[in-house]
Amino acid sequence: MDITEYIRGDKNPYLGKFRIEEYDLERDKIIRGSWQKNLITNKLKAALADVITGDYDANKHVIGKLAIGTGTTAPLATDLSLTNQLGALKPYVPNSLHNNTYSNKAEGTYYFDSAEVGYYGTWAELGIYAVNQTDLLTHSLISPTKTFDNTKTMTVYYVIEF
Repeated sequence: MDITEYIRGDKNPYLGKFRIEEYDLERDKIIRGSWQKNLITNKLKAALADVITGDYDANKHVIGKLAIGTGTTAPLATDLSLTNQLGALKPYVPNSLHNNTYSNKAEGTYYFDSAEVGYYGTWAELGIYAVNQTDLLTHSLISPTKTFDNTKTMTVYYVIEF
């Protein structure tokens, strides 16, 4: 991130990051991905404005489930869904959703077991939905893409920073 992005933080559409770790069952090896930026959507911007003005609604303002998809279209702040979603919306690992007010971030972890066939395929995009499962809060492309099948488990670490 260059100095202009720090100075013009209100113009920076990226708040936070994610990392995907693959565990190769056949080789008994963890393949640790690098941190990538996530794009916040207009839904998250509106949710933050709501909270600041006292219009809090947990269904719209709390991080809910993760979506994985195969789409390769660049995410936009106006996105309401992923381009092509794989499987159902994935709940976070129990007790992994938390905040850290010292560093102004919210975190969640999502785990995919090798037997979850609905998520098999090439992972090219992901996003976080609110608890209501209709408001897409973040949307990002995965680079490089990940291939998920019965030879791996996948763990997605997601961080939203303010």
